[in-house]
Amino acid sequence: FFGKRNLPIEPSSLQVRISVYDAAPGCTTISSLHHDTKTVAGNNFNPVWNEAENDCANFRVSNPDVAMVLFTVWDHNENGETRNEDNVIALSAIPFDCLRHGYRSVQLF
Repeated sequence: FFGKRNLPIEPSSLQVRISVYDAAPGCTTISSLHHDTKTVAGNNFNPVWNEAENDCANFRVSNPDVAMVLFTVWDHNENGETRNEDNVIALSAIPFDCLRHGYRSVQLF
């Protein structure tokens, strides 16, 4: 594959962070929890996570009317460098009460 200026595009190692931001009713502070998926190496166009049930994200939300879920796709650095904004590939924030059961896709920006 070739990108701008015909330079080869390196395959990414993708990881998703699922973050939940919530505030208990009557509380003025926001709590934040997150779950990182396993890294999928070398599949930029159709990554599949298929995580075992015990590896899935489970969150307890106390106020679904104000809670937000943030999906962030990262290009995972194999050399152990700290995450920064340069590694973010795409993200999407969704109000918790807009989520539905079943198979869904999330539009990323």
